[in-house]
Amino acid sequence: MALDLMNFYKENKFKFDGKMAYGIYRNRLISIICKGPYVKYTISFNRQLTRETGAKLSAEITKIKQSNRVVQNGITTNVSLEMTLYHSADINQEFFRVLDATINAVNMYQDVACETCPMCGQVMSTNEPFIRIKDTAIQAHDSCITQLENANKGFTQGLAKYSKKGMKFAILFSILSLITFVGLTIAVSFSGYYSLIAPLTGWASYTLVQFVLAKLKVLPSKKIVITMAIFSLFTCLISIFVGLAFQLHYDFPEYT
Repeated sequence: MALDLMNFYKENKFKFDGKMAYGIYRNRLISIICKGPYVKYTISFNRQLTRETGAKLSAEITKIKQSNRVVQNGITTNVSLEMTLYHSADINQEFFRVLDATINAVNMYQDVACETCPMCGQVMSTNEPFIRIKDTAIQAHDSCITQLENANKGFTQGLAKYSKKGMKFAILFSILSLITFVGLTIAVSFSGYYSLIAPLTGWASYTLVQFVLAKLKVLPSKKIVITMAIFSLFTCLISIFVGLAFQLHYDFPEYT
């Protein structure tokens, strides 16, 4: 039987962000999302846990997992508790039993309240805005959320600039590598080693550029890897074609 939470959502006035539902239940901010055969819910904390408190809560969650086979995983961080359950035949009963048990466990180590901003630790009203972070919703002061969004925007812009710089390096060194290995292929074609060198130039070019970028501490993004692969293919093909032409000219000058 599929998990049916619509009445639960209505009773507790949950809101939706795509497939994720979020709202206040038992004075705890809960985020719920169903993915395939699993349902995941997250209890957001109103203040960060200490390492010792987190360890104690994790021990309580382990007990809940051992006594409820429906629980696939339980992860405790300093800001939230994430539980993953799989759909069993009695999921509609088991879900609420596990949810209430985990909230009881959280209540042992955190004040039963949701009027504290998790970002600044100050008191907040219940009408403060929510923000989604991956599959979790948090409620915080509007000013705190604005600061977070500005910081994230600055980080994203910085990452974009870093990515563009990395791409420029990848293209530059790929071109230099192409010229180098094509020249090397031409040189060895006169000594009869063309057939041994040319097929390896693509791999050698890719490896060399990868090594240089690592030295420059450039993280290879998907676009950079694709660019390097394309240039390495061109290096191999051009080396084979040019090397063959030069070797034929050297071996049979009267026909070229």
